[in-house]
Amino acid sequence: MRAIIVGLTLLLTTSLISPASLAQSKKELAAQNAELVQRLERLEGRLLTGDPAAEALMSRMDAIETSNRNLTGEVERLRFERDNLRAEVKALADDVRTLQEQATKFNIHLDAVELVAQQGGGVRSYAPRTYGGETGQSQTYVSPDQPQAIPGPPSLSEASFRIPNASA
Repeated sequence: MRAIIVGLTLLLTTSLISPASLAQSKKELAAQNAELVQRLERLEGRLLTGDPAAEALMSRMDAIETSNRNLTGEVERLRFERDNLRAEVKALADDVRTLQEQATKFNIHLDAVELVAQQGGGVRSYAPRTYGGETGQSQTYVSPDQPQAIPGPPSLSEASFRIPNASA
């Protein structure tokens, strides 16, 4: 029985001591919290009231943001120019392709003219022959051997070329 009384006494004593110690810990925590809040307010106040280090950091941050905006604008301008140059290169490539096709047609025509010149022994002038018809109307006959039977060279028109707009 004596052991039970000692155990209960110890239990009651520890239970009475524990709340007091916890209360003190809560007070200490509240005090630390209040101290940290005051310290944070002092630091914020220093930042906003003219601390030289804080002002230097803020001005540096502003300069970096301004530089970032300027560089972003420059990148956008360069992308725009790149897109315009790509369009111009594409238009020029199309023009080159058209000129190459025309050059091929001219070469075919020149080859045909050379072939006719070699076969005929030179250029001959033929006068068209006129025959009188039964009704009195004249008919003109053109021989296929005459130079007029060779098709003319292909023509270049300005409409076949696209000139890139320089103002775009």
